[in-house]
Amino acid sequence: MRSRLLILEAATKRFAAAGFDDTSVKDVAEAAGLSVGLVCRYFPTREHLALAIYDRLGDELAAHSVELAEGDVGERFVALMRVRIAQCEKNRRTLTALLGRALDPQSPLYLLGSTTEGIRAKVQGALGVVVASAGDAPAPSDIARYVQLLYTMHLGIVLATLMRPDASWALALLQRVPMALTWSRTPLVSGLIRSGLDGLLLDRPRARSAERHLARELLEVLFRDNRVLPGVSQGLSDASEALHLPMIESCIRAKAPLQLVLPAFPAKAPNPHKVLGALPDLAERRALERLSELLDELEAVWPAGVQLTICSDGHVFADAVGLADAEVDRYRHALLGLLDDPRIGWFDLSTAFGDAKPAKLRAQLMSRYAASEEALRERAARSPALAAQLDGIHRFLFEDEHALHPQQSKNAAKKKTRALAYEVVRRSEAWGALVTDAFPRALRLSIHPQPDPSTKIGVNLLGVADPWLTPWHAAAVVDRAGTRLMHRSDAEALGARLVLEDGLPSHLELP
Repeated sequence: MRSRLLILEAATKRFAAAGFDDTSVKDVAEAAGLSVGLVCRYFPTREHLALAIYDRLGDELAAHSVELAEGDVGERFVALMRVRIAQCEKNRRTLTALLGRALDPQSPLYLLGSTTEGIRAKVQGALGVVVASAGDAPAPSDIARYVQLLYTMHLGIVLATLMRPDASWALALLQRVPMALTWSRTPLVSGLIRSGLDGLLLDRPRARSAERHLARELLEVLFRDNRVLPGVSQGLSDASEALHLPMIESCIRAKAPLQLVLPAFPAKAPNPHKVLGALPDLAERRALERLSELLDELEAVWPAGVQLTICSDGHVFADAVGLADAEVDRYRHALLGLLDDPRIGWFDLSTAFGDAKPAKLRAQLMSRYAASEEALRERAARSPALAAQLDGIHRFLFEDEHALHPQQSKNAAKKKTRALAYEVVRRSEAWGALVTDAFPRALRLSIHPQPDPSTKIGVNLLGVADPWLTPWHAAAVVDRAGTRLMHRSDAEALGARLVLEDGLPSHLELP
């Protein structure tokens, strides 16, 4: 894993500096400090390296799709294609070098071939959000075919961008998109499009129907008790289905295990009013049990199996939330001792970058993957979902700050933690980008509530009334109804008593 990330970083820098044609696999190997043989194990040719960079752009496009403004399909498609054109302009030399191979059906990099199916799935998911969340969205049964039409138009726009020295032709084409989409809905043109797309992109309609049904079953399991922001309906919506279904379908066609990643289990919060101590307790044990149950439910649908990687972000945030790195290490060591499901793996900053002091690992993460605070603030001003996320992060940062420093005024604590919330989200997004690079074919889960649609699927690890509660920001409370999460102080106010196991705090018990 660490080698793959080193190779990708080296290739990205080398392509940007010298161009694709003047970069060899040997050049990338030297820049990464690795052998040519090891580089070829991950990326057989430099074309595969360029393709991995293009794959990243699919993730970026999906992230933009869920933040699009309201509008009809044409308006939203044009907005997303402006993002795509900007991506192509930024990576013009690398992407232009791929064109010939991408258009060759005999090439392993053929844009409609099996090797590139995962990349197509990401782009089609983004276009699915464009369609399903539009004001003039078609019937749910027609969304998939409409997405295929937009995907074909998207390919034309990419080609128009790369085959000219600048993007002027592609931008001119974009102006005609609304009219073209209006024509596409007339009976005659719609019939011709339906026939053409069935032959080009839906070449196995019966098999595709079975794959889609199976993929939808898997999504329904993941969305059965999903965590959502206040005011957002639970369950699988048309937009979420359109976003995530293509990736799961590509997994099914490959007969591969379904890959999931979950950034979680960082360390216990330093707030004694919320938690029982610094080490994992019954809250973590029950959460891990729930994850195993989720994998069981998914495997009942998909016999090829499921793999979940916990991406622990404790060292990503430790200094920002007032936590010592040594406490993160203690928590990590104890939690790994609780992991007994072979389907659940572990990934953290040291897995990605090697053994070094946490401060150095954080610096590497931010230098490689973080956006500027200014860019984040601009996005938050346009995106209600991002603004809601910042508000939620601000809330728990303020709670911890006020508990740890009660002599500080509430206004001062709020001001300090508001600025800190932006830093936490910057780090969160940088960590997410790293996780995506490390696991490019995985579905992203989250322990935080999500908007709809979202590139992340919120999972409920334990019964909670507050959608922001997690096992590491709360205590496990046991009563006749079972186990749930509550802040320690709230549970104790109801008369809960502390229960020890092996001399350590385990949970609270209500009479």
